[in-house]
Amino acid sequence: MSTALPIEAKKALRRELEAAGVFERTPLASLGLLLAMLAGLGATFAAAAALGGVAWFALIPVAAVFTTVAAMLGHEGGHRSFSSERWKNEALLTVTFPLLAGFSSAYWTYKHNILHHGHPNDVDLDPDVGLWPMTSNRRDHLRAGAARRWFQRHLQGWFFWPMTTLIHAAMRGAALGFMFDKWKKGPRSSLLVLDTVAIALHLVLWIALPATVYGLGWTLLFYVAFWSVVSFYLGTIFAPAHMGLALTDAATAEGADGWVLQLHTTRNIRLPRALSWMYVGLDYQIEHHLFPLMPHQRSARAGPIVRAWAERHGLPYREVGFLEGYRDVKRFMDGAWDVEPEAPADPRGEPRAAPLALAAVSGPR
Repeated sequence: MSTALPIEAKKALRRELEAAGVFERTPLASLGLLLAMLAGLGATFAAAAALGGVAWFALIPVAAVFTTVAAMLGHEGGHRSFSSERWKNEALLTVTFPLLAGFSSAYWTYKHNILHHGHPNDVDLDPDVGLWPMTSNRRDHLRAGAARRWFQRHLQGWFFWPMTTLIHAAMRGAALGFMFDKWKKGPRSSLLVLDTVAIALHLVLWIALPATVYGLGWTLLFYVAFWSVVSFYLGTIFAPAHMGLALTDAATAEGADGWVLQLHTTRNIRLPRALSWMYVGLDYQIEHHLFPLMPHQRSARAGPIVRAWAERHGLPYREVGFLEGYRDVKRFMDGAWDVEPEAPADPRGEPRAAPLALAAVSGPR
């Protein structure tokens, strides 16, 4: 059964959002925020250098906030919501990802824009669904070894948040593999060339030069600790937006409308004003997934419009408080080993039956 929304319903929402001006880009505001974050990062490092010793590690949580927000602004460059000019988006992405974070922007745009946005919560295609050795679904659980299955059944709910500190290492490894493959086989995009140069410069600025002052051992320890905290912060932004919602695969998502799929696999997070700025619009994940070209400054304006539209068409519009969202991630991970993909409901209120082939995947209980 098709879950396609009438094209006129989509056009009506877009017209309403255009009238509200939510697609008007604000590059100067984003650039100002980026410069403020880089200045904050520099000031924090300067204070650590002046104080010396343990201050370098004590100030990591503060410095990591500035870096996380800068990375989220780079995320906007990846979606081309920063500017209407391609080179400006690529410049922002290059400064924040390979130069600041040492992470391939070419891999990020493939992983995030194509795989995650194109296949949200798909257990086979969305790379954000799983974090080894944990699992998000029964299929992956049944493929794991005995020790890993025991861990998933009994401990992964408690270990999820601490293990988000490892996301940066896993992503860097995957990104380096992606870059090596592209250099070897092609095509070699401009982003790939910029990545290579910028990552080399990142290593010089973050490791080679500091090592001449503080020694290689302390420099590497600081580097790993710093990016582990950034990784944890990024996990708090992305995980509650999708984890605990429906999982899909090629079979269960077959015939589903893209907008319906996004609404079934994404939710917003209600944040206090003191935290909302740090999320750079990603507390409005629903609006971001439906319209990734929308600048983050417009998300709050778009939210009520999208909510009212979803209610008119009988579609889910989920929103939770930030503490509830974090608790829900833990609850989901407690039982994720027994979760199976499901088909998104028809917008007319008629549930779709999961394909019979799913029974063969699930196996006996």
